[in-house]
Amino acid sequence: MIAEVAFAAPPYGPFDYDISGLAGDNDVALPFRGRRVEVPFGHVRRRGYIIATKEKSSFESTSLKSAIAILDDKPVLGAEHFRLAYVLAGRYMIWPGVFYDLLYPLNLKVTSPLASVGGTCVPPPSCSTPRTSPDGAAPPKITAVCMRFGPRFERYRGIISETLVRGDSVVMIMPAVGDVRYATDYFKEFAPLEWKSDALPSVIAGFFQKISSGGGHLVIGTRRAAFLLPSKLSKIIIERDYDYGHKDGRRPYYVSRDIALAIAAISPDVEAVFGGFVFSSLIFEKILSGQASFSDGEPPEYAKTPFETLMPADFSRSGVVAARLQEYLDGAYAVGRSCVIHAGRKGSFSGYYCRGCSGIIKCPDCDVALSFVEGNDSPDFKCPYCSKSFGAVARCPKCGSSEVKALSSGAGGIASELKRLYPSAKVQVFSSSVTGPGPESTAADFIVTTSPVPPYLISKDIGAVLITDAGLDLAHPEFSAAERSFLRAAQYADFAPNARLLVFPAARLSGAGDIFERGFRDFYSDELEARKELGYPPYGGLAAITLSGKDEKKLFSAAAKIAADLQKIIESEPSAADSEALGPSPGPRSRLKGRFIYKVILKYPRPVASLSEYLRAIHVPSGILAALDTSVL
Repeated sequence: MIAEVAFAAPPYGPFDYDISGLAGDNDVALPFRGRRVEVPFGHVRRRGYIIATKEKSSFESTSLKSAIAILDDKPVLGAEHFRLAYVLAGRYMIWPGVFYDLLYPLNLKVTSPLASVGGTCVPPPSCSTPRTSPDGAAPPKITAVCMRFGPRFERYRGIISETLVRGDSVVMIMPAVGDVRYATDYFKEFAPLEWKSDALPSVIAGFFQKISSGGGHLVIGTRRAAFLLPSKLSKIIIERDYDYGHKDGRRPYYVSRDIALAIAAISPDVEAVFGGFVFSSLIFEKILSGQASFSDGEPPEYAKTPFETLMPADFSRSGVVAARLQEYLDGAYAVGRSCVIHAGRKGSFSGYYCRGCSGIIKCPDCDVALSFVEGNDSPDFKCPYCSKSFGAVARCPKCGSSEVKALSSGAGGIASELKRLYPSAKVQVFSSSVTGPGPESTAADFIVTTSPVPPYLISKDIGAVLITDAGLDLAHPEFSAAERSFLRAAQYADFAPNARLLVFPAARLSGAGDIFERGFRDFYSDELEARKELGYPPYGGLAAITLSGKDEKKLFSAAAKIAADLQKIIESEPSAADSEALGPSPGPRSRLKGRFIYKVILKYPRPVASLSEYLRAIHVPSGILAALDTSVL
């Protein structure tokens, strides 16, 4: 018997292996497809997945290698898993095998052959009864729970309770680990199962044993939990679909929203539920087009802007923070309410320019302006990206001058001034996403942050949110920059419904405040209209090929070749006539950690097989790294 084996890493295969000597008496009635197998591959051993079996191979039997061991006595991936992998492979233009280790936990792929230890394989969820919709079936069920944070979780409670009573299961995807902890405690009466991909193999095996038996399970986890398919899955809840956690550098790039939509598309019994007061453009487009519906209708707040857009403020001069903000800070502090100040960047001062040559002082290894940090043993200029230190005095790399001027106060600088203005107040600084509640963060009078703070971290009522340097994303030439700026600020309309949202647009960016002067529906409508005219997502696809290397000339040559190859395919393939290969061009950050960055963008109205095949097999010279991202938001 011949097995076609695919791998979760390059080369993906499939490759033919002889497994006739490994098939025991108990294997006759059980399928081989979906089991893991250990095989020889060159001079090493690799573990892969059997995706099909056949009696003969197209290769000569003398050149065919035999598998070393079948690692499972039952399939760990079923038909539903394979179909989901193929659907996502088409969406992300990568090989289906990339998703096999996500559908079945990576930690379990290193277990010993089950036959040698006398164990039994944990059956995969839903593999025995795949429920896939045929081609031409009804569109997926999509619901939007458009409520603010508190009422939204109460609505989740009703959805979960109703689903579990029927004996069906729910998977709930939260943006961060801290959110998972909050949700597991909030819904503790349902005995939720928390998914931890970094748990011990024995713990993960027990977890899969639970979710693959019976039904009525509530599973809560971060984005990777979207791949879990527990028995009798009925609802996938995506909390805050506009999360950008997929850009954390891990491969492959994917967003939980896409996984939920794919599962709902191939499984007619599954409904994708998207919750939030603010949605991404993709979900709002589905609402406008009738593919999705509000569970309780559109809220009246959508008709007006939640922001009070003020004049741009120059936060580079000492005392200006107090002069422009103190009237709002005093009002909240006087009545015992918290005040959140959302800063554009970290550090005491974020960004400096040289008075001598008027150039921005940047890290020599990164295309990033230096920040000034005062909280250490001695003041220090640091790169906020690579954290390299440059001492207490900043010198211009071009002219050597130390005559510099700050561009803007960062989170640290604003916090220092707040401590001076309100010496008895508690000031808390959050310089990155918070993963869990802490005693010092729950009762702060002033919270300075560079990322929205979940409401469960703040015990006091929030009186005002002041967003400084708003719209900084517009400085980066990306089509989703306006959406990012709007959604980041609009999260506070979700988290702090009773607070005044005061926006100070970035002074050095003309028109940065315009996007905050519209209501939700108007913003989405204008944004989607512009994207439709230009053919950007969700009305078309974008594939970003990012190349990095230390030799800029060699890097540009490699990027230019990729752009030329794509253009040749477009010109020779009639189905790709409306596609465009753009670039190469420097990335928004042209250099990071000593490596130059170039991008090639493929813009396409619909997937084309020849373009997908090329992107899957991009070859670059040694010393150059290439990353493909088709989950461009």
